[in-house]
Amino acid sequence: MQVLAVKLNTAGADTSSIIRIIGTPDAREVPKQYGAFISGNENIMIYRWRGWRDFLYFITENGKVKYAKWFYAYE
Repeated sequence: MQVLAVKLNTAGADTSSIIRIIGTPDAREVPKQYGAFISGNENIMIYRWRGWRDFLYFITENGKVKYAKWFYAYE
């Protein structure tokens, strides 16, 4: 998943290309206990690895990727 984050973290990439490569997101909302990940007109695409402990997420706006990050539990 970390390699995917690096390879797919292309600002301006079309969100449809992300979906074509790794499929439909597992979620489009973050559980409230994680706090706010997005603001304004941003959207989020989440791909879980170990449930909600580790996940790759893409912050998008107007159908384009702004950035991708890897969220992981420090285990």
